[in-house]
Amino acid sequence: MSRCPPSPSPFFPSSRLSPAPRARRRPGTVALREIRKYQRSTELLIRKLPFARLVREITQ
Repeated sequence: MSRCPPSPSPFFPSSRLSPAPRARRRPGTVALREIRKYQRSTELLIRKLPFARLVREITQ
């Protein structure tokens, strides 16, 4: 007993069933937002000790 797939209904077009694609942003928009975010913040992005080791290694 095989069933046929349901036929598309004129009342519910298939385009409404799938979620709409999200709007894409222009290249660089998200990057600029991240730059502003990190410029505003005071948190350290790299821990102090590993950064100190890296600086010591570079300066030798």
